[in-house]
Parts: sequence; structure tokens; C-alpha cells
Amino acid sequence: AAVDWKSVALSHVATSAAFDAYLTEQVRNARLVAFDDVSPSLVQTLPERQALAVLYDDRQWRRVAKRFGLMEDEKEGIRRGTYRGVLPFTWKGRSTFLVRDWPDMQSLKK
Repeated sequence: AAVDWKSVALSHVATSAAFDAYLTEQVRNARLVAFDDVSPSLVQTLPERQALAVLYDDRQWRRVAKRFGLMEDEKEGIRRGTYRGVLPFTWKGRSTFLVRDWPDMQSLKK
């Protein structure tokens, strides 16, 4: 189906500051879990539209990428598809964010 771009709200990508705020909100509203705790059974216990924010250690990138079926390579130290170390993608029908240290991860841990 064609997208009616005139009706799509794109203000969250108008500036880098707007996108930072949007992405921060998306990650903050997601259920924060450690990489080792992620499983298909965990996903089944969450509310239908609950996104996941998966905390990962950069030293384990290849293992993380394989687990989610993502590209393992990088270019100039940056993982493909990441923005400030956050990689948004869909996994098991869920919006999922791989996060390292941005946004302020200490404030996300509740």
C-alpha cells in the first residue's frame, strides 16, 4: 500500500535534537532487560505493544548480533544501523532497541 506522506508526522526527524528526544522517549518507555535475560518466552509475557530495550556490552557485539540475526560488521567503529549506540529493530514482532550507554543508562535502570 502507498504511504500518504502528507499525513505522516515527521517532526521527530526534523532535527537531530528532535530525534534524540524521540529516541530517548522510545527507549525509556521500553522494558529494559539485560542481553542474557532475553528470550522468546520473555517476549510472550509482555503486554502486546511493549517494546524491549536490551542492554548489551559492546565487547559482545558478534554474539548479540547473531542472537538477533543482525549484521555483525561495523564501519569505522560504528555498528550498522546504530545511532549513538542504539540500534532499533523488530524482533519477535516487538520494537526492540539494543542500547549500550545512551541515553543515560543509569537513569533507565529502575
